[in-house]
Amino acid sequence: MATGQEIIEDALLDIGVGSPGQTLNQGVLNHALRVLNRMWSSWSAEIGPVYATTTDTHTWPASTASQTIGASANINTVRPIEITGIQTQKNSLDYDVNQVSYEQYQTTVLKTIETDFPEVFAYQATYPTGTIYLYPIPASSLTVTINSKKALAAFTMAGTIALPDGYEEAVQKNLSIELAPSHGKSIRPEVSMRARQSKAAIVAINNDSGEMWPDSMIPGFSTAENIDIITNE
Repeated sequence: MATGQEIIEDALLDIGVGSPGQTLNQGVLNHALRVLNRMWSSWSAEIGPVYATTTDTHTWPASTASQTIGASANINTVRPIEITGIQTQKNSLDYDVNQVSYEQYQTTVLKTIETDFPEVFAYQATYPTGTIYLYPIPASSLTVTINSKKALAAFTMAGTIALPDGYEEAVQKNLSIELAPSHGKSIRPEVSMRARQSKAAIVAINNDSGEMWPDSMIPGFSTAENIDIITNE
């Protein structure tokens, strides 16, 4: 895992800008972040949106069966494509919540039961916001930690992201190539080679994977008609 700033600093080091541990000019960093996100946007169009693993913490209100998640929702964050796990915390103790499908949750006859600690959660990945359900309903407010996969729209300086295997090196090395002209630098052959090889590797993986499908809840996406539009899971 790395932050956007760490990727940028490593990319600049590859072209001889700065040194390890040196604090770079903020203007240099801001320019590099813009270049990084323009490159990333281009890659997303070329390769397909990439899912990054993220963690969100939320205070779940008492006597509340569900919370929406997404932009301007109860849990205000990027809408998850998939929720991989939820933990609840009370009195400094963490408890795992088991996952069931939304269809399984719907078969529960009595959904109003309350308890200190919910046993299961379900995620309904509607669009533009999804909905998380806890069962039984928490009798008091709880701190919940939500682990999920989200389509990575942009890098930030401080945000920590977990990219799929191979992506971080590909992004960093290719960013070096993008930044070199602005700093009047030439690219060392080994950096150029690694940039080409690492990007080619993730393109090949994406093209070969039968599990990489677009999110079917996004309007305009049909898995039957858009097999070439790919995502990483």
